[in-house]
Parts: sequence; C-alpha cells; structure tokens
Amino acid sequence: MPVLAGASAYAVAELFSWHEGLSQKFSGARGRYWVIIASMLAGMLLNFIGINPIRAPYYAAIVNGTIAPFLMYFIFRIDETRR
Repeated sequence: MPVLAGASAYAVAELFSWHEGLSQKFSGARGRYWVIIASMLAGMLLNFIGINPIRAPYYAAIVNGTIAPFLMYFIFRIDETRR
C-alpha cells in the first residue's frame, strides 16, 4: 500500500507543479509529503470503518475497468475537436 501512496503523491505533485522527490526533505516538498500522509491516513481509516484495505484496490480496479472505456471515448472526442 505505501507504493500507492507514493505514486499518487508523485502524480498530484506533477499535476500542480510542486517540488517532488523522496530525496528532498519535508520542507522542500511539503505538498508531496502531505499527499503521502493523507493517503496513508485514508487507508487506515478504511480499516477502522470496516472496509478491508487489501480488497479496496481490487474493487477500485473493477470500477476503473468499467469506467475506462467511457473515459477513453470522451478523451478521444476531445482530441478530435483539437485537430
């Protein structure tokens, strides 16, 4: 699970053009580290409210696989309008 927190933190940092990198201290990449902290707390919260945090990514993958074709359709439509 910590890999998912790090990957999401990297993606959010890239999205907002924040400083990122595990080689930087907390003061140098606060946004990235806060996303890691929030992701880890969300995972712990899932366990405390009765959702199995090991099964949650499995169900998230099912939802992602179900929604992906629709998202791809809209992305392709947006691309067509830009040409």
